[in-house]
Amino acid sequence: SFAVGAVQVFFTLASMLLVDFAGRKVLLVIGSVVLSLSGAMIGVEFILAHFYCPSNSACRFSPMAIVCFILYIMAFSIAWGAIPWLMMSELIPQRVRGISSGIVTAFNWSLATIITGAFTPYSTAVRPWFAWWTFALFMVLSIPFVLLLLPETKGHSLEEIEELFERHHDPKEKDKLIESNYGSVN
Repeated sequence: SFAVGAVQVFFTLASMLLVDFAGRKVLLVIGSVVLSLSGAMIGVEFILAHFYCPSNSACRFSPMAIVCFILYIMAFSIAWGAIPWLMMSELIPQRVRGISSGIVTAFNWSLATIITGAFTPYSTAVRPWFAWWTFALFMVLSIPFVLLLLPETKGHSLEEIEELFERHHDPKEKDKLIESNYGSVN
């Protein structure tokens, strides 16, 4: 537990230093790739442990499994553990930031509680390797979400980000954008 906590703290601090240098989307995509690969490898390790040492529980903690788990914690701490909290403050408009941040935080912690509580029963029901592969699959699915739907906020002030969203959702601005790209629709 101490080692996991130390890795989390160190790499969360590293995320704070890297996020403005590399960008939010880049770190989230890299984090998703590492999370999916390390999660898939942890699943493989569970399969190998099941076939090669079904009765010896000490054999279940191979060095590869420990390395993959540490990589998993590192990638989570750098990407999905820290960046969504930063982006929440950047993407929610200031006029509703207080209440919206509270709702998003409550929703996030509720889901984290459900996932944490459900992991052991789910893992028992479907086998541990499949549970880790489920996490890996969701991390693969997060990559197109980040690339296609999440705006990069690196290098932009809060005011610029809010103005970008206001222009994007303003019908008059959309008409001007359509007209400039496709000509008059009348």
